[in-house]
Amino acid sequence: MDKIRYNPQVIGLGANGLGVLRSLAVKNIRAKALVSARESREVYFHTRHGDKQVLPNLDGARVLEFLRQQHDPLLLMPVREKVVLYLSRHRNEIPAHHYLPLPDHEVLETLLNKEKFSCFARQHNLALPRSLTIHTIEQLDGFRDDVRFPMIVKPVNKQAIAGLPKAVIVDNERELRRSSEKFLAVLPEIFIQEFIPGGDGNIYFCLQHINRDGTLTASFVGRKIRQWPPLAGGTASCEPARIPELHQMTVDIFARAGFWGTGSIEYKLDPRTRQFMIIEPTAGRTDFQEYVATANGVNIPWMAWCEANGQPVKPCIKTGGKRGWMHFINDRLARERARPKLTIPAWLWSLRRVRAFDFFSLSDPGPALQYVRTVLAGRFGGN
Repeated sequence: MDKIRYNPQVIGLGANGLGVLRSLAVKNIRAKALVSARESREVYFHTRHGDKQVLPNLDGARVLEFLRQQHDPLLLMPVREKVVLYLSRHRNEIPAHHYLPLPDHEVLETLLNKEKFSCFARQHNLALPRSLTIHTIEQLDGFRDDVRFPMIVKPVNKQAIAGLPKAVIVDNERELRRSSEKFLAVLPEIFIQEFIPGGDGNIYFCLQHINRDGTLTASFVGRKIRQWPPLAGGTASCEPARIPELHQMTVDIFARAGFWGTGSIEYKLDPRTRQFMIIEPTAGRTDFQEYVATANGVNIPWMAWCEANGQPVKPCIKTGGKRGWMHFINDRLARERARPKLTIPAWLWSLRRVRAFDFFSLSDPGPALQYVRTVLAGRFGGN
């Protein structure tokens, strides 16, 4: 009996989804892309890669209904955490001819829920900043005795919430209470963690793919140059980092959790102790800046496709590299908000290794051309 060949179905677009489509295209694999109406209005939609289908939105129930209507076997590659968790919870409702490369749901919950991961880290003596999950503002009483300011306040699960930032750094009890009240007004619980000192350049990440049998097939370590918003946002620019110990640290953490599939862990180098502290894991999907790994020869989406289709590959564990990655708009915004102020020559020097971008690519010019059209239309009043 011939082995089923799974066609990759990327769920979601943006910088992350485009990076997955381009990574597969490098290996001459044309993926399908399920895109929300909002994403179809972004520059990323104008890529030449991927057969795109637009839905009004990508809420879990709508995605599941779409998958039920697809007769060809699909390798499901969601790029947003909310969709990962929904499909994981409803995996028994996904048609059996599709392949969802996820470990048990309890493993995902352990890694993606900040409170559960905090408990897991304490049980295994992992280096994690001190933290607390609260459900009511009254739980803050006495908390200041346990954790030093500054602190960072964020949702327990990674999610975008209209009107709220991804996270907020607070320097005193008054700011802590005020920010906590804002989050608790729309969320049932929030996560408060000691903020590790140092700038965004102290943040490192290790991107990996682990086969179902526990074999590590891909690992890449990088360092952030800037984030947007600064100190509490997502990657605006990054570059390879020669830190071999982070490969093994990430392998050990995922092994203890029982995780396999595509995931990553973010760390911050504490300047006080020179110790790498765990910030948070990503599990079941590629990370926002994943294409930096592809640009340096570690093609994680392709590794995931090979595993699903039974194609043997030689493991690729990369230490170092020459190509950085930049989110064009976010990095410019991060430069403008940098403290101390970053001059244009200093900014350009910091990007001297950047050779890959979120939407600019000579081999895939559509997104960049659409960006130019949008800028010109806004400047000259076009449609």
